[in-house]
Amino acid sequence: MKELSVFAYTNRFKDYDHQLYATQLVSFATPTADSRTIVQQAVVAARELYRPGYGFKKAGVVATQIVPNRKIVRSFFDNVDTLDREHRLTAALDAVNQTFGRGTVKLAVQGGGNVKSTCERQSPHYTTLWTDLPEVSVK
Repeated sequence: MKELSVFAYTNRFKDYDHQLYATQLVSFATPTADSRTIVQQAVVAARELYRPGYGFKKAGVVATQIVPNRKIVRSFFDNVDTLDREHRLTAALDAVNQTFGRGTVKLAVQGGGNVKSTCERQSPHYTTLWTDLPEVSVK
């Protein structure tokens, strides 16, 4: 990945609250797949976006300019040993998560997963999912 975009915004329907839509673009000199580097830069950007007193409704990170490993052109100034170590560590983390399930090993800054998703209050998908169709019985 060559860039990531970090965003946060408040509820635009609450006119009485402070409003904010903030975004931060992070560019990497050399594309990276290293989770530690990506998360570290995302946290730095999120801290810059945060404003006390604002009730944020949604925040997220979007990966952009994704580049396949075989197409990455390294900089002359890249430390080959560091890049090799990062690649091996990322491969090891991916292997453990692939073997034992997603999220088995994660970075401490990723938290314990106590964030509730808002999709649990989602409307049924009557037109696209058979399981969401209501049952009707005739007597």
